[in-house]
Amino acid sequence: MKKDIFYIPRVKAPDGLSESVMARIKGMEEPAHAELPQRRWIAPYLPFAMAAMLLLAYGLGVATSLLLSSRSEQARIMVRFSLYAPNAEKVSLAGDFNGWSREGNPLLPRGDGVWSVTIPLASGRYEYMFLVDGKTWLPDPGAGRYTNDGFGGKNSILDLV
Repeated sequence: MKKDIFYIPRVKAPDGLSESVMARIKGMEEPAHAELPQRRWIAPYLPFAMAAMLLLAYGLGVATSLLLSSRSEQARIMVRFSLYAPNAEKVSLAGDFNGWSREGNPLLPRGDGVWSVTIPLASGRYEYMFLVDGKTWLPDPGAGRYTNDGFGGKNSILDLV
């Protein structure tokens, strides 16, 4: 079975057609939409506008950084936690400020059986306990307030204003 193949005959353009078309194109006026009116006044000021936006963004970043750092410095209070545990081999401080981490804030022996650590805390209410030798949970005997720990014991409460 043979397929029919159709050929389109090639037609030759009349002599001078290309030159005639090009001459007409060169003589035409530029279309009105080629130069938008906005471009006339935006283009000269575009570099200045970009520089101003970058400067504004940088200034806002610096101001935000300064504000946040000054707030965090003002809001942080150095708090010393101490516990008298003369027979302890190690003591840790655990509380809601460190996710109740058993090793998050180890206390150092200061002599005469006193262990202590100083940590920065922001203003707020905190619950905490001491963990002695990795197994015995003790509330702070020097805390003024306590709350139920949910396990039959009590957590120490620290209120920082």
